[in-house]
Amino acid sequence: PTTERITCPPETTSPGARRAESLQKDYVEAIRLLSREAAHWPGDTPADNAPWGPAPRVSISLKLSSICPRLDPLDFDNACEVAATCLRPILRAARDQRAAVILDMEQFRLRDLTLAVVRLLFAEREFRDYPHLGVAVQAYLRDAEEDILDLVNLAHERSTPIAIRLVKGAYWEEETGLAAREHWPSPVLLHKADTDAQFERLARLLIEHSDCVHPVIASHNPRSVACGLAACRAAG
Repeated sequence: PTTERITCPPETTSPGARRAESLQKDYVEAIRLLSREAAHWPGDTPADNAPWGPAPRVSISLKLSSICPRLDPLDFDNACEVAATCLRPILRAARDQRAAVILDMEQFRLRDLTLAVVRLLFAEREFRDYPHLGVAVQAYLRDAEEDILDLVNLAHERSTPIAIRLVKGAYWEEETGLAAREHWPSPVLLHKADTDAQFERLARLLIEHSDCVHPVIASHNPRSVACGLAACRAAG
């Protein structure tokens, strides 16, 4: 069990901050308990072995906003440091227990902040050699390819793979509605067929870079999954 005192700095007396700190502790405890239980699970060769080696049996996904209340991208540098401070104990627990952690993507307004936290933490000395950290990329974003290529560069810089989970995106109505109200260009593709096509193209891009990133193809769409499988087979 960790003896580290877990704290989340912003407004620690507010209900939101207390709930975030409680959830942060829950993540650390969940990693510890699940790792202990997973050690006794029977072996499952397909699940336990990825193409790049043994896969962690415990994997969690989390949103920055769940452990960092009131993140404000306008106060970018401070928000980035606050989020990193909140996240470090969870990443340490994952590293110590050999569990995987993937940061989920949320609304577009938090995209750059989330990626900045990834670049900061994944390059730090205590985490840069740990290969089971990752982040989600939303295929419906118009500039999703740029995000993937930036993460590929980060993986090269740290000389340790990063997991990239490719998803379609779950905030389409919110993003398009906000853009329309504010008369902004939409950050997301406007037609589902375009998102599906971009998802398939980005899946192939991830697999092309599987020497330095761990592609995670996440979709309920049979065609999208089949495309990922076909790209894997074509790449050997």
